[in-house]
Amino acid sequence: MDFYQIIKTVSLFGGMVVHFLLLGQSLGRKRRRKSGILFFLLLFSLGIWYFGVFSTYFLDLLFGSHNSSVIFVTSTFSIFIVGGLSITPSLLLHTLVFFFLEKELNFNQSLKKWIEWGSISIYFPLFFIPYIIYQLFINSTIPYERVLEPYFLPFVLWTISCFLMATLLCLKISRVGWETEERQLFFSLAITFLLDSILLGILIYVNNHPKLILYQDPIILVASLAPSLVFSYYVYRYNYMDYVIRRSLLYSMLITSVVLLYLSGVERLTRYFGERYEINASLVQSLLILSLVFAFRPFRTHAAEMLDRFFFKEHEIYKNVYRDLTQKIRGGTVEDIPALMRYIIEVLKKTMELDHASLVFFEKKKDEYHILASTLPFRINDFQHIIQFLETHKMKVLHPHDVEDEEVLKEMENLGAHTTIPIYSDNELIGLLHLGKKSNNRKIHSDELEILILLSNQLATEIQNMRLLEEKLRLERELLQNEKFLALGRLSASVAHQVKNPLSSIKIIAQVLREDLPPGDQREEDLSLVINEVDKLTRVVNQLLEFAKPARQDIQHSYLEKVIDEVVMLMQYEANRYQVHIEKEIPPGLRPIKADRMTLQDILSNLIQNSIQALEKTGGKILIKAHYPSLPYPYESLPWKEDQGITLEILDNGIGIPEENLKNIFEPFFTTKQQGTGLGLPIVKQRLESLGGKILIESSVEDKDDRPRGTKVLIWLPLA
Repeated sequence: MDFYQIIKTVSLFGGMVVHFLLLGQSLGRKRRRKSGILFFLLLFSLGIWYFGVFSTYFLDLLFGSHNSSVIFVTSTFSIFIVGGLSITPSLLLHTLVFFFLEKELNFNQSLKKWIEWGSISIYFPLFFIPYIIYQLFINSTIPYERVLEPYFLPFVLWTISCFLMATLLCLKISRVGWETEERQLFFSLAITFLLDSILLGILIYVNNHPKLILYQDPIILVASLAPSLVFSYYVYRYNYMDYVIRRSLLYSMLITSVVLLYLSGVERLTRYFGERYEINASLVQSLLILSLVFAFRPFRTHAAEMLDRFFFKEHEIYKNVYRDLTQKIRGGTVEDIPALMRYIIEVLKKTMELDHASLVFFEKKKDEYHILASTLPFRINDFQHIIQFLETHKMKVLHPHDVEDEEVLKEMENLGAHTTIPIYSDNELIGLLHLGKKSNNRKIHSDELEILILLSNQLATEIQNMRLLEEKLRLERELLQNEKFLALGRLSASVAHQVKNPLSSIKIIAQVLREDLPPGDQREEDLSLVINEVDKLTRVVNQLLEFAKPARQDIQHSYLEKVIDEVVMLMQYEANRYQVHIEKEIPPGLRPIKADRMTLQDILSNLIQNSIQALEKTGGKILIKAHYPSLPYPYESLPWKEDQGITLEILDNGIGIPEENLKNIFEPFFTTKQQGTGLGLPIVKQRLESLGGKILIESSVEDKDDRPRGTKVLIWLPLA
């Protein structure tokens, strides 16, 4: 094989593979417009044309063009050539017409209908196809080029006219295209079709001059390959129309071409040296082929780097970003997850120039999904249908054109997701990475998607590891807490026997002595002080006993608004003493909650009492607010269900809680008050959890941009 034969063989084979590859991707599309259907047919016609040309050319190279049996086979394959090539110009024009009509939104609708129906007339040359195929059948022993020779000039003239009209349509589309790459593609195609028209005009001239007939085949090859090469470049470089050409295919074609050219050059070189210098040509050929084997690996690496620089200059940037983010992910903790996710999204948006991106992780418990962490305040209903679709189809990447379900499309549109990357762990869906369009209107390249999939999987693995570690630490803390409770229970039994009974005796004796005193006796005040101190000690002992062995609660249906009114009425006197104003914002008609009324009163009394104590020196305001549906949980590690509970907020503008103390406020016996026991908030939390509720406290000792000084208590209570 000479150099031209190698180039032609690889080009035709590559064209055939690329078109059938794009054809397969187009066939898998769930949603196609009319232009998409026509484009599918155009790919099919080009694919069978490439198949026919490659097959006949390869058979000619393999067996020779004068072999009678091969002539019959090639004549059979020529049917594919005639079928594919004859319909391609018409399909090209028809596809471009519909592309233009879909892009030009201001086009007159009635005229648009006329053009759509009138465009069918461009298929009139197909009426001659059956007759031409019949001629190929009855002349199967004659080379197909000679059979088709009478139809050469009319077909070339028709193709030139189609290419000139395609040039005008491509220029039109390049002005109304929605994306930068699309406008560039159609402008490049317009230039290509114009140059092809000139080449075909030269072909007519060459065909009429026998001395120039040698250039006929290269002209046909270049004219047929040029549009496909331009389109393939934009597909590979920008994933135009969300089609994908893997770089492995490009590498394979390039390396195959180079190897074949090298072997052909080796053969010619050894033959030259053998004839001129009478050396052992076989030995030289073996050495040169052996050198190719050793040089193949570095050559492949170098070729890949050159192609990356030419086709995908940002690839190295993305690899570096992926490496940096991977290092950032490793070694984190569960508390770092929300900040880590936000950092990743910001880096991706900046690097990829995305107008929008978001990340969410969730888990499935008892057939219900719960958000674990997210970069935006999502609710699971925001992407419920997307989750169900991905659970069923197990896709690596989700594009709108892959979906027919209107609910899924609506959710993607609401989320601003032009592309969604599902995140799996052990084949279970645990997260979603939503990507908007690039700010420069460019498509997300397949290489970028591959890096994002790797990054998402890495993040999923690390988050699972963090959660396993957190679960281990939680179990260890629970074990330690249970040991504390066991020791506290033993202590409580001893206190009940050794302290409570003597305290009762002391109180009774002091009360009797006080009653026996004459009026005005100074010892009466001393005995009253003793009785009050005994009452304080009794309350401490009772709290200790209650925390160590809480009483079983009779779960009832309670109305939160009534309980709040009762507690506020009880606390109003003490609030007035310290010039504290209590306000309520309770929406009417709240549904009943699942809680014991007395228990709920104790919980609210304790929390409001704490707020009053925080304001006793300065005075201030306490605001009590209720929300249904409940507020989203601010921290994603413990999600609650917004539609199955009520959120209660208790806010004050008091002195606040220092940040170093916030993490310890629910620990038993932790207190910063001189006369505190450190059991108030632990009992509140314990009682809430026994009701199925949750509590969160935020506080600040100074005014900040996001919140003023003071404390906010957030309580979630389940509905009855």
